[in-house]
Amino acid sequence: MLVTYRETGVVTRGGPVTNPRVTGATPADAPTEVTVADCGDSTNWTKHKKATGELIEDDPRGRRSITAVVKSFDGSWKVVSFDVGDIGSC
Repeated sequence: MLVTYRETGVVTRGGPVTNPRVTGATPADAPTEVTVADCGDSTNWTKHKKATGELIEDDPRGRRSITAVVKSFDGSWKVVSFDVGDIGSC
């Protein structure tokens, strides 16, 4: 997406608000898989035309559910699934 923005002259302002939390871990005593959930808020993370600063109107923003599953592989954690819900999903 960043390459597309650069090539089409789009910049972002602001940023998302996130508050991730662990919602599951298996096995419980020494987890190798962890589920992380959030309700990400992109309300104040806007897209603009770089040349003019004009706000790009077709930029849906709001709160949406985010769920990720991470697994331990050879001593490091890797994301194995990542799901972002529709605007208003949380």
